[in-house]
Amino acid sequence: MSSNQEELLNLILKELLKQYPILQEEYGYDEEELEEIMPNVKQTSDFRKIIKPRRIFILNVENDGIPYIGVHFLCSWDEEHDFGVMLYKDRIIKMGGADTAFLSWIAKNDKKTLN
Repeated sequence: MSSNQEELLNLILKELLKQYPILQEEYGYDEEELEEIMPNVKQTSDFRKIIKPRRIFILNVENDGIPYIGVHFLCSWDEEHDFGVMLYKDRIIKMGGADTAFLSWIAKNDKKTLN
């Protein structure tokens, strides 16, 4: 995993770049708040100012001997629930609150679709 951590981070940030406008709309901050809390981003490097990795989870759910991985980030737009991502290999399963990174049912549901 350590040899792939830069690739995994880039994978997460690229997907977040696609989903971020939807998240901005869902959170519904007004224009003033938006610039401070959830500013527009143009490239993945812009996220460095508003998210920071906090924890990595290796779940007890695996497929073909490879575990599902969760990443918990601190984020500026939701300080209560933070931001989380569930991955399997080089595929993002789900993005959401921090609990997305460690809820095993997310991994189990995905595993069912693979088998």
